[in-house]
Amino acid sequence: MQNRLKTTLLAAAMLAAGVVSTEAQQVGRFYAGVNLGAHHESADRVTGTTSAAGVTAGVRLTRAIGVEIDFSRPHSELSIEYTGTSVSFAGPGASREEIERLAVVTRFINSRQVLSTVSAGVAYYIPASGRWSPRLFLGVTNHRARERTELIHLSIPEGIDPERVRRTMPEQAPFIRNLGGLTIGGSVGFAVTRHLSIAPDLRYDYGSIGDEINNVLRTSVRVLWSF
Repeated sequence: MQNRLKTTLLAAAMLAAGVVSTEAQQVGRFYAGVNLGAHHESADRVTGTTSAAGVTAGVRLTRAIGVEIDFSRPHSELSIEYTGTSVSFAGPGASREEIERLAVVTRFINSRQVLSTVSAGVAYYIPASGRWSPRLFLGVTNHRARERTELIHLSIPEGIDPERVRRTMPEQAPFIRNLGGLTIGGSVGFAVTRHLSIAPDLRYDYGSIGDEINNVLRTSVRVLWSF
């Protein structure tokens, strides 16, 4: 009985030492890899989903804390369109019927191409045993986007020069702007080998400012190599 108890305690001690040794080996190790997933925009100008790909790099500073940066690029341009009256050439004091009769019907097409997405922040590793490594992420993200609006006039009132319509409603040239905000997320990594791991990852970027909504949900699968 005593020999069996000694054997059990020795095995438990060796297992605990192995876990501590594994954790210690993770501290200070750099990692890098690729991520493939989806990019979902929920904004005033556009709403939609496209695929995305990128790279990730980071370092685990302690058993619980690490820092990470990643770069990704959505694959496709997102757009949304709607149709309605844009401008009326009725004079002052015109009746509602006159305003509607002299109104231009226009299709508006808003498009956004995210040229790059860059995130940087802190990762908090939740204690776990075995090959699994859950964690939380908190940081900031910048989306560099090219935006444009196309106007297609479907109906111009009789007697109104189309050139006059174009002067009244000139098309805006495409422009590039940065949309930034806070990011929260999490992932659960699975160690395939000592160096190779796979981690499903979820990120939510809150970029709404004032009345303008610019939020993004990003999901990906990350394949990481620890050095």
